[in-house]
Amino acid sequence: MAPLTEEKRKEAEEAMLKGRIEPAIDALKTRIHAEMKLIPRVTFKWLKMNHEIRDSTVMVDIEASFLREETGGLFGSFSGVSESKIKKDIEDAIRRVLREVSKEYGIRIGLRKLNIILR
Repeated sequence: MAPLTEEKRKEAEEAMLKGRIEPAIDALKTRIHAEMKLIPRVTFKWLKMNHEIRDSTVMVDIEASFLREETGGLFGSFSGVSESKIKKDIEDAIRRVLREVSKEYGIRIGLRKLNIILR
């Protein structure tokens, strides 16, 4: 009887978790999309996001594409910023949004894979 009860408990837990996951993933995608438009020195092109549920954690794969703005400011002052600095700014913004959404929806969200394409 105990294995059957344990199985039912896990099913109920998964159903409850899925009810919170879908709105959280939608909010996450919307917020990341909005945040990427605010990153300086680049133009946001597209975002791909996939997720997988592992135990009680949602693992997220994110791929984002940007077009680098070579000139800008007075005498092209933005052109001296390194590609690694821009990628770090993007990664920091994505990780911050992940933490905010995770806290707001009360689910654990982990970043499994992040691919930033800068052209």
